[in-house]
Amino acid sequence: MQRSPAPDSGEETYRYLREHTERLLAQEPEIRAVFIEALRTWLALRKEPESMSAAKLAAGLKLTELREDLHQLLVQIEGGQFHFNTHMKAYCARRVHQYLSELYNVVPE
Repeated sequence: MQRSPAPDSGEETYRYLREHTERLLAQEPEIRAVFIEALRTWLALRKEPESMSAAKLAAGLKLTELREDLHQLLVQIEGGQFHFNTHMKAYCARRVHQYLSELYNVVPE
């Protein structure tokens, strides 16, 4: 996140990361596992913006390997074990639920 375009907004950062990651994964598919582990690290932090960005990227890039990680994130959000503004709990839970739905609707190639 530290090298994202400035001035920054969450959506600009997401588009930037997704665009570059899609291109990189297409050119070098062998790094998929490395990228998945990086997103797992962000998800494990259980804080904004890293965890929610990782969840959104996982869904946007169709990284089905992260389904269980997102499920655990959702459980912890709903259980109040996520470090973020408590007023965002319902919003974050809805977003992660949507990302999980997207991952479960991925059709294998």
